[in-house]
Amino acid sequence: MVTAEKRLAFTVTAPAPRTTNRRTAARQTRAVADTVAWVQELLDRFPPDELAEIAAHVRRALDAPPASAARAAFARELAGGRDWTPAERVALEAEARARAARWREELLADAWGAPEVAAWLGTTRQTPHDRVKRGRLLGVMDRGALRFPPWQFDPDGPDRLVPGLAEAVRALDLPPLAKVGWFVRPNPFLEGRAPIDVLRAGERERVLDAASGTGPR
Repeated sequence: MVTAEKRLAFTVTAPAPRTTNRRTAARQTRAVADTVAWVQELLDRFPPDELAEIAAHVRRALDAPPASAARAAFARELAGGRDWTPAERVALEAEARARAARWREELLADAWGAPEVAAWLGTTRQTPHDRVKRGRLLGVMDRGALRFPPWQFDPDGPDRLVPGLAEAVRALDLPPLAKVGWFVRPNPFLEGRAPIDVLRAGERERVLDAASGTGPR
């Protein structure tokens, strides 16, 4: 199993949207971000021999012609040379949704609501919402309400936040929930330390450098 200290990382080049429809383009952006998150989990969980086998399948698949007629064969190669039945596809999608829901619950398990954050900041309840929009605070919309990870707060920091937090939030090219995961997971560019811990240690520039290189490119 890949350990936290030797965690593998990657970047993805997002294709330009083939539509001027904002909703469709937004769906593509979310799909790319979801792909990054799930492939990263694959890299973290699979042992080296299985990763090598996956790499071999991908390499052979990439040798296939890129024309539309070859897409079915390309997908079969990526899936290990087999076709998934409709029932299997439904089961896989259900499993992926369940894992995504568990991941969200884990990341937001002890999150604060806007009233708690406003009380902490000494502001109105609207202020946390405004700061999220300006990238000065990290909040995730969950079941119709913004929720705020408590580890970003520091009673001695500027605006009662961990120093450098707002700059790192703005530097990350990720959806809000993916930003939460990025801050708390071990990072290979920070010797396996979580970015939030590195920020708390006063190493702001290192975290900003790591954040600026994260996300679809």
